[in-house]
Amino acid sequence: MKTYIVTLIVAVGLVAFSLAGAVEFSLTGCRDVLYRPGHTDSLVQPASALLGVGFKGTGLGMLVIRAGYSGYQGQTLDDESGDEVRRSLHGVRVEVLPLLKLQTPARAVSVLGGIGISGRRTAYSHWHTVVFHSEDRRDVSTSAVDQSFLLGLAFELSRRFGADIEAERVGFSISRADERTYHWDRRWKQMIQQDLNIDVSGGWVTSAPTGIGVGLRLKL
Repeated sequence: MKTYIVTLIVAVGLVAFSLAGAVEFSLTGCRDVLYRPGHTDSLVQPASALLGVGFKGTGLGMLVIRAGYSGYQGQTLDDESGDEVRRSLHGVRVEVLPLLKLQTPARAVSVLGGIGISGRRTAYSHWHTVVFHSEDRRDVSTSAVDQSFLLGLAFELSRRFGADIEAERVGFSISRADERTYHWDRRWKQMIQQDLNIDVSGGWVTSAPTGIGVGLRLKL
């Protein structure tokens, strides 16, 4: 089975290279707008780093495939009560992004526009510790397929290097979130799972934020 998968990936890569007029590698940093925190997690705004490869055809179109990691770490401490709240998030994302690249009168500047499809998985944890008393934890594991819109500007800095500024907003999304809550049992001295809630949702995302990203490109 693995042999067939590797063969398929190699075949797709060869076809993409043969159809492409140029190949570009990119590194983009942006706010992760695919993760949408709940009301109690509004402080969580993960950052994302994406590595991509773009295949440019002979026309105006370009196909970008990129993958990345999202992360967040946060901690707050109440000086009066001693309560501590910690938050962490780790996520991975793979995106296929067909783009149109329209050159402006300024030859070194182009307008980018595209609709991307992403698959992602995130793991979020929220700890609430009351000093010398108890500890509660909430874990949320999310798997999703997201459709997003992207607009931006591409700057050709030289024959080999370029820079991009992009704005992304989620459109449609289908996700499954498994939420587990735990409480520290002093008698057994371990975290005991209290509840499991599974939420499956899909549709247009009405309150999605817009994220700004900055990227560098290496042109071959």
